[in-house]
Amino acid sequence: MSSPETTSMNNQPAIFSYPTYLDACTTVAGLLLSKIQKNPSLCLALPTGRSAIELYAQFTNQCLSTTPFLKLDSIHTFNLDEYVGIKPESPDSFHSFMSKHLFSKVKLSATQIHFPNPQSPHEYESEIEKCGGLDLCILGLGLNGHIAFNEPNSKRDSKTRIVELNAETKIANQDQFSDASTVPSHAVTMGLSTILSSKEIFLLCNTREKWKKLSPYLQKNEIDPLFPASYLLEHPRVSIFHI
Repeated sequence: MSSPETTSMNNQPAIFSYPTYLDACTTVAGLLLSKIQKNPSLCLALPTGRSAIELYAQFTNQCLSTTPFLKLDSIHTFNLDEYVGIKPESPDSFHSFMSKHLFSKVKLSATQIHFPNPQSPHEYESEIEKCGGLDLCILGLGLNGHIAFNEPNSKRDSKTRIVELNAETKIANQDQFSDASTVPSHAVTMGLSTILSSKEIFLLCNTREKWKKLSPYLQKNEIDPLFPASYLLEHPRVSIFHI
């Protein structure tokens, strides 16, 4: 089989380097807070996983310390993905992750919170459109270049859909499960096209290893379907925060 073709791009993301991931998350949390203050109806795409935990901790701390208290009753959040075959109330679900690390702390109502539904993935696109489109998409980065659960060789025009998880991804996520043998084989994820439709994108690299994987694509300014995060080079407003 021939290798996927690479494509050179003209867009250059803004890149910010920090001595620690705590420093990076403190900055991103402050930027998010400022954006909500300027636009109380902000429509956000939000990640889960290890890279999100510190971000949500810093955002919660900053949010609760604002004077007067920052109201979040008009924002809408759209999670990037969820596992297939896990009930929302399961402690291993991304619903539970978000409730634990963010939603319960900043008191968002159920009507403000959105997750893709494995039974009707395509309806997620309509939900986002009803909100007026994504204002900001915050992403983590997988070691194999996946963003959300768009694994290598995902289609550029992909929408929200059910995908099979790579073995590498399943292994990386084992420690997030009470029983490592129960990591699902499939997930429902926001597509690359959906992510790239966001007005602005933040990408978080929480390890130096991930930054080493990503930086060659930035240096070459080249998109490679085998490293899905490289598609972010198409977007005119991307900021990357790394250690």
